[in-house]
Amino acid sequence: MSLALVAELLPFTSFVGLAVVGSYLSHASYRSYISHGPGGLGQHWRGWVTSALFRLVITIAGKEIHSTDVTFLKEAIRNGEKDRWLRDEDVPMREGLAPIMLPFPIPQRHVVESENAALATAQLGLFTELVAKFPAQLRFGCSQLEHDGPAIYARAPPSPSSLAPLSELMHIHLSPFKFASGKAHVHIPNACCPNPSAEEKDTYMPLPSPAAQSIHITLSPRDACLAIERGWALRHPASGQPPRPIPPLPKGMVLVFAPRDEQELEMMRKFCEASVAYGARTVAPLGDDE
Repeated sequence: MSLALVAELLPFTSFVGLAVVGSYLSHASYRSYISHGPGGLGQHWRGWVTSALFRLVITIAGKEIHSTDVTFLKEAIRNGEKDRWLRDEDVPMREGLAPIMLPFPIPQRHVVESENAALATAQLGLFTELVAKFPAQLRFGCSQLEHDGPAIYARAPPSPSSLAPLSELMHIHLSPFKFASGKAHVHIPNACCPNPSAEEKDTYMPLPSPAAQSIHITLSPRDACLAIERGWALRHPASGQPPRPIPPLPKGMVLVFAPRDEQELEMMRKFCEASVAYGARTVAPLGDDE
């Protein structure tokens, strides 16, 4: 083969090589996105492209995708958003390392360390207990932010600007993994549809998995700051002041890590109760001397 022919073919072969490498990397990126599981932007190519662009915008803006930065939360506290429902002594430092976060910002997920069906059932029990305790202030539903999974809504939030769209206070994430014990279900009548059939009642609301999962929850800025600083949570990448054109979510929206045992589940209960108190004003905030 002559050098002239090689020179003529070089641009073409370079293009083919780049196309092959690009296709491989795109496929790997897409598979990584799908591995995050259901929720967020959806398990399809449009969701993948949107989340990838979101990640690019955050990176170009010099911000972390999964951040412990509480600067804007402390600024909100200085500007008067000082209400709190958690005492410093009620939130100890979380033991051990933080879980491994999956790479895409939406849906925001981490690797769940172990399978525990009893803990998963107890976690969902937190939601049912809260709604049963405050039926006039709270209601069940499927998450509008995640498009799936159980969520709690405030019926009449005191300040619409303080909460996520549609007054969604919190939601449990559906598992991206398939466990050996199979898919568990829980019966929550009318949780996601007004008149479910017998078949829908039996299958409509799955437990996130046979393992407790992370949750997204809206706390007051002061409580969110405490949860992050004590190692229990991370900021949602769209909370507060995300880079444009990303629409902002509430300042105090955080991802609380999945509980690993009953003690951590009780800590999650405290966060859920603080969120309900903040979003539905079921309990008055603590004073500075409390």
